[in-house]
Amino acid sequence: MQLRTVSGFRSAEIERYAKTSLEVGSIVVSDGLACFKAVEKAGCHPIPFVSEGGCKGVEHPSFKWVNTLLGNVKNAITGTFHSVSL
Repeated sequence: MQLRTVSGFRSAEIERYAKTSLEVGSIVVSDGLACFKAVEKAGCHPIPFVSEGGCKGVEHPSFKWVNTLLGNVKNAITGTFHSVSL
């Protein structure tokens, strides 16, 4: 998993990110937002995963490790920088 800042979810920005941060042939799993098809221009393979919204979507087994990782990152940030508000 990579966490990077992007200036917006637009095809040109996702393509730029993919060309600078991903290896050709990488599999990119996303939420199905149309701009993620732009990773194909960087030689990557997009796989959209569209789940239910809200709590049901978050509870999907596919997201277990994503949610664990994001929770650990959040705890590391708030544990180090007590004034961070999320």
